Amino acid sequence: QYADTAASLYLQPNGFGGTPAVPTAEPFVDGQASADIAAALDQLPPNGFSDAPEVLTTPELLTDRAYSESQGAADLLQAIQQAIADGQVSADNPLYAFGYSQSSALSGLTMQQLASAGVPANDLHFVLVGDPSTPDGGLYSEFGLTDLAPGLSDLTPDNLYPTDVYTLEYDPVADWPKYSSDLLSDLNAADGLLFEHLAYLGVTPQQIADAIPLDTTGDSLTSYYMIPSETLPILDPLLLTLVIGQPLYDLLEPDTSILVNLGYGSITEGWNQGPADQVTTVNWGLPDMDWNQVFAALDTGAHQGWEAFTADLLNPATYQMEPLVDSPALTQLIAAEYGGGLIDTMHPDFIQALLGGLDMASPFTF
Repeated sequence: QYADTAASLYLQPNGFGGTPAVPTAEPFVDGQASADIAAALDQLPPNGFSDAPEVLTTPELLTDRAYSESQGAADLLQAIQQAIADGQVSADNPLYAFGYSQSSALSGLTMQQLASAGVPANDLHFVLVGDPSTPDGGLYSEFGLTDLAPGLSDLTPDNLYPTDVYTLEYDPVADWPKYSSDLLSDLNAADGLLFEHLAYLGVTPQQIADAIPLDTTGDSLTSYYMIPSETLPILDPLLLTLVIGQPLYDLLEPDTSILVNLGYGSITEGWNQGPADQVTTVNWGLPDMDWNQVFAALDTGAHQGWEAFTADLLNPATYQMEPLVDSPALTQLIAAEYGGGLIDTMHPDFIQALLGGLDMASPFTF
């Protein structure tokens, strides 16, 4: 089900020709398929050539990233080379590779190896989500951590193979604030680890279609897209509070979003400003802003928040007790649990949703 969701959301809109099959939905354990599922998935045909995507499980270690990514890149390289050797890959039938989080970062290593081996650019197409090595905003890029070893960098290339990179606004792994002196922005990013980074399989096809293309410099084979967040992560816990939670969220959201967005050098956008293919590193200073414009926006936001707050208090719907799982703060997470095959319904009870979330959050990179 994970493969089916990834293919339908991210691969097919970018030209993936196969119709994904739906494997039996069984729980994943610590981010890895059970032995039985893994054995079954090993028998699936390669991407897009027999109507089913092939699932390739790679290591996802946070404690030894150099090994984890190197081994994962080698596994991905072997799978792609095998498909090429079998005569299944051409410019007319390119092979699509999907990566999520650390698997996105290791895809950069595989691209470099494939290019060195002379594999034509038109034979492959990569689609990456939650990429920590995306140049502008990726966590590894922001903190200078893309070099795994001397001469070995996992920085996502922009000139080797056609690549589409999708980022959820406020995902700290792929969208870390440039101006980290903005502690509110940092705290919002920390909350985004749960509410955004784990939610890529819970977005809707319309959100993908409406994703904002980001500017790049010159001719780039890589396209970058930002998916605006539906809520502000630092305030999402309020949405889990009965009765008064929604009014307080609406009161605080207009000004809080401005203060959070300042960490990205903007008033209205929660992503770093500038070309997406240019490396951005953390800046501990203040953003170069028109502060008169900032203060005017905060004044307007305060009025908007108060009006929304009072309207909520007067709305009878505010006082209706809804199940916690119906909170807008959890909508994408629950959809992601279902899309990843961790739960078998889009309308779970709270215990089902909690257990699915615990499975999804270990080992954090899904």
